Amino acid sequence: MGLEINAYQAAVRSSTSRLNSDFDSEMMGNINKIQDAADDLEIFATASIEDGLELSDGLERDEMLLKLGEVLSYVCIVAWELGVTLDKVAFKSLNNER
Repeated sequence: MGLEINAYQAAVRSSTSRLNSDFDSEMMGNINKIQDAADDLEIFATASIEDGLELSDGLERDEMLLKLGEVLSYVCIVAWELGVTLDKVAFKSLNNER
């Protein structure tokens, strides 16, 4: 059973609160969190591969999924801050809309 992407976004949004009343500052903080989470994902994947571990199964796969989820949660928040749903982001990505 899947989770509808906008329902996921709403769940993430309801579990977070604004830390800063300044929109631009809050937005940049969340963008930095996306970058940090993506960097953590890359570091983990690189180290695992260098250690000869398979990323597609076992504990490494579980850890990759957790790290991807962290990236996704921050993407949810940034999209919400921009006033759009994740399905809108996905649609724009697939169709290269401007």
